[in-house]
Amino acid sequence: MPAVLKPLYTSLLPPGYTFVSSNPAQGTYNGGTGLWDLGDLAPGGSTTLEVVATVISATPGDVTAQVTAVDQPD
Repeated sequence: MPAVLKPLYTSLLPPGYTFVSSNPAQGTYNGGTGLWDLGDLAPGGSTTLEVVATVISATPGDVTAQVTAVDQPD
C-alpha cells in the first residue's frame, strides 16, 4: 500500500478580493499566506477547501491553487 501523503497547497487571493473566512474539510488554511496544510492524505483521497471572500474590484483576478510541496516523490 502506498504511503500517506502530506501535501501543501497554496491558494492566495489575487488583488480585487478581501479574505473573509475559510472552511477546510481537512487541515488548516492561512488566509494571509494562502497556505493550506492538509496533514495526512491517503493516496487517491480527496478533500475540499471553501474560501469566502469579498470582491472589492470591478475586475478581480482569477483564483488559482497549486501544489507547493509533498513529502514523497512521484
